[in-house]
Amino acid sequence: MRSLDSIASSPISITPPPRCVSSPPINRNTLEQRLAHAEGYVAMSKQHIASQRAFAAGLLRDGHDASQALALLLRFEELQQLHIADRDRLREELGR
Repeated sequence: MRSLDSIASSPISITPPPRCVSSPPINRNTLEQRLAHAEGYVAMSKQHIASQRAFAAGLLRDGHDASQALALLLRFEELQQLHIADRDRLREELGR
């Protein structure tokens, strides 16, 4: 089994979905609300990752099977990358 450090240091590459060019324009207020939600998700995902990383490390330290905990940690990290991509896209649309 790989160690927590080797898994946590593996780069995650997630490509954001292509933008739809035929979508009608969204008003600025809606974009700002979506940005606020995306920023909240980024912050929340950081907390989930830190908590899951500590949990998995504790399992490994105590000699338990941490495979499910590590798989969940990787999923949390993937989701964080999606949240970051969404936040960055919204910032770009708003010109921030």
